Amino acid sequence: MDKNELTKKQEELKQLLFESNDKEFYKKYNKKERRKRPIFTNIMLSLMLVLTLIFSCFLIFDSTDRINETYEIINALLIILIAVSFVITFPKNRKQKSGSTIVTSMLIIFTIIFNTFYLLDMIKLPTQKHLPDFYNKNLTEVIKWTERNNINHKETFEYSDNVKKYNVISQTKKPKTLLKNIKEVEFTISNGPDYSKEVIIPDMTGWTTDEVLKFVDKNYLNNVQINFEENKEIKNNLIIKQSTTGKAKRNDSIIFTASLGDKEALSPINLKELKNIKLLNAEVYLGKNGIQYELKYEFSDKIPRGRIIKTEPIKGTKIKPDEKVILTVSKGKEITVPNLKNKTLSEVTNWITQNNLEIEYADKYDNDIKKGLVINTNYNIGDIIEEGTKVIVTFSKGKLVMSKFQDLNSFKTWAEAYGIKYEIKEEFNDEIAIDDIIKFSINENETINPENTIIAYISKGKAIKVPDFIGKTKNEIQKECNSLGLTCTYNYTKSDKTEGTAINQSIPKGTEISKKQIITIEIASKKTTNKNSNNTNNNVPNTNPNTNPNTNQCNGEVYTVKGLNTVFNECSSFNDCKTKVQNYFKANYKGVNVYIKDDGGSSGLSSGSFVSGTGNGSTVECGKTYTITLAK
Repeated sequence: MDKNELTKKQEELKQLLFESNDKEFYKKYNKKERRKRPIFTNIMLSLMLVLTLIFSCFLIFDSTDRINETYEIINALLIILIAVSFVITFPKNRKQKSGSTIVTSMLIIFTIIFNTFYLLDMIKLPTQKHLPDFYNKNLTEVIKWTERNNINHKETFEYSDNVKKYNVISQTKKPKTLLKNIKEVEFTISNGPDYSKEVIIPDMTGWTTDEVLKFVDKNYLNNVQINFEENKEIKNNLIIKQSTTGKAKRNDSIIFTASLGDKEALSPINLKELKNIKLLNAEVYLGKNGIQYELKYEFSDKIPRGRIIKTEPIKGTKIKPDEKVILTVSKGKEITVPNLKNKTLSEVTNWITQNNLEIEYADKYDNDIKKGLVINTNYNIGDIIEEGTKVIVTFSKGKLVMSKFQDLNSFKTWAEAYGIKYEIKEEFNDEIAIDDIIKFSINENETINPENTIIAYISKGKAIKVPDFIGKTKNEIQKECNSLGLTCTYNYTKSDKTEGTAINQSIPKGTEISKKQIITIEIASKKTTNKNSNNTNNNVPNTNPNTNPNTNQCNGEVYTVKGLNTVFNECSSFNDCKTKVQNYFKANYKGVNVYIKDDGGSSGLSSGSFVSGTGNGSTVECGKTYTITLAK
């Protein structure tokens, strides 16, 4: 080292020892000694950190639709911490590197331990509410769950040989679907085997009765009888003949005849235990041994319906052929109908399924019983019923409140469906169109008393004062009618008045009417002499009162149908409406014929309601026939 270099080193040492800004100097002095991180390493670490943040954010966002939301959020945070710690393990000095490595290692170990404990169910984390898998679960369990979680549900019943009656066959929403994504779930419930289902009955001649009983159980046949008759040529307990082969319903009557063999060769038996076996099996056991039997039926809380409760004499007793045994058969539980009023759906369903009853749901509005609770059943409190009995349970839909209706027909359909009394009143109204609803006597959403009558106020449109048509010609009258929007029809009457002028009008002048009302004007025609009285004037229709107006000669009259809704509102049935509509056209539209037909009940509207065809606003022409379809 030369003298200049030695001097330079001394100056640097002096600055290190005596300068006040020693940290900056040390940093500057040590800069050459520090190792630099490679550029590629920096790029890769940065990329890893960005991707980790993106992935963790995705996990947190996605967890909102996952059952184990808390678990996924914790894992996402742990991944971020590990990534950050890993980046720090590439420090600027060894001391930092050692500490960061320890932290990163501990985080990795903690993550592994946390996930292991969670997967082994050693720790429990909160989960989001979700739909369980209800397959083969009882209907009562389903309804309790839906009530507890305030989920709308529907049940449809299907026959099933594999799923027990009142257990779930399927559900419309997949298990583990989050509740926040569910508005309604429909469950398919087993109604047990379908006894009306067709099965193939093979020829069982030569089968043993035990083989027949196995076939009966496997195919759910429930109307089988096995009789025994003496036959010395065929071995005991073999089928000789049967009443049915080929296609048959499960509940069709099938009678088998089995051989008793040589009756004299039968020996006494010690009666075996028959308790809790099926009646058919017990009958076969006694029959093949030539023993007579008598049936008695009792309720039993322990022995299922259709199985043997006890025998007389008891088991072990020696019984000879042709002696009699009394079989007491279970009718199932003796079910006493409880007070179901104000019970919930789940409580009623639980009672129904526990007692193996059939249920039919109904509902109606009730101002006293809270929505969803029972109003009544088709049985009284204390009635005794058997298993399999159908119980009709009516639930409350809550208070009956006034709905919003767009037209009169929908209101009438609704009122008739719920037995609500109503009355139609028409009023003039300058703002509401003809036949539209002005108001009801009860406000929307107001509770309805079933004893009260709802009045529907229907618009007759703007009131029009009838002009004085007397003395005016037909053309003058028609112009005035057109300007006022009135429908005017004309009859011709022989008169001494000026020919072609009005001599009478069906509605007096000054009367306020609506556009849908029709005014008939009588026009004077030239009075004929006796000489020509037998001739027909082609311009003057026959006005004989005994003549059907629809057979009068037409003069090209065209009408716009108005006021027909008033006729419909006054109808009480299809036949009543048919008569009134025909009379209405006959009275108001000369020469127009109408054919009235019913809809066959397809519309679902109340009887006599308008369905389709010629109606208000339709144009009709004298001499033609028009079709109107009314609800049956």
